[in-house]
This record gives sequence, C-alpha cells and structure tokens, in this order.
Amino acid sequence: MLSTLATAQVGDKVSLGHWAIDRTEVTIGQFARYVQATGTVTRAEKEGGGFEYGAGWERRPWLVLA
Repeated sequence: MLSTLATAQVGDKVSLGHWAIDRTEVTIGQFARYVQATGTVTRAEKEGGGFEYGAGWERRPWLVLA
C-alpha cells in the first residue's frame, strides 16, 4: 500500500483500508448537531475514551464536562 500512496497524484482515489476521509472538513459544532439529530454514539464514547498521538498513540480517557 505504501508504494500506492507514494505514487498517487492529486485527485487519485487511494484505498485506506477501514479509514474514511470526507471531502470537506466538519466543525465541532456541525458534528454536535449531527449527533444530537441522529443519536449517534461514537466508538470513543462506547469505550470510555479515545486515542491521541503524543509520544505514540496514547489512550485519552473520556472527560465529562458539566
């Protein structure tokens, strides 16, 4: 797959396995409205937190803001 990514040109479709990337960005506000309208529960919410890249991928616990 790496060789495919290295030779891709602008506009080419590239397979990213299970990843999905949208054509446009989504703001936090837009995503919040989507979640409220659809009742979507994210994987991070189901699993008690997500991951962020710091010194490698690190578990980031879910924080409840009151």
